Amino acid sequence: MFSLGQSMLSQGRYSEAENLGLEIMTRARKEPRITLNSRVDAMVLAARAQYHQCKTELAESNLRSAICLLVDEWGKTGPLAIRYMNTLEGWLCEWGRENDADDLKVAIDYVIGLDETDMEQARGDKLSS
Repeated sequence: MFSLGQSMLSQGRYSEAENLGLEIMTRARKEPRITLNSRVDAMVLAARAQYHQCKTELAESNLRSAICLLVDEWGKTGPLAIRYMNTLEGWLCEWGRENDADDLKVAIDYVIGLDETDMEQARGDKLSS
């Protein structure tokens, strides 16, 4: 079903993809046998579809819920949690919420550490101050 949802997204059928993701999420609440990965995939599918429909609050809420599930299961260093945190950071910047994006970037940098570009930028910021 997730392949179908991804296909719908790539075809621009965002409303259908959103409905599919929400349907899977509803079913997951009723059926405990549905795996955590499927729950996360459904939340992300719905969030991406909502993002493309400019349903920013819903998209953010679903993506944050997926991140919370991943962090609860595998910790903040889980690669999928970091991946979706990066996705959310990009969305927040795009929506003009730079402060929220900066807060999220700090959390991401804390988990993964600073890379060379971040270190150079930090040095440049100190020099210009």
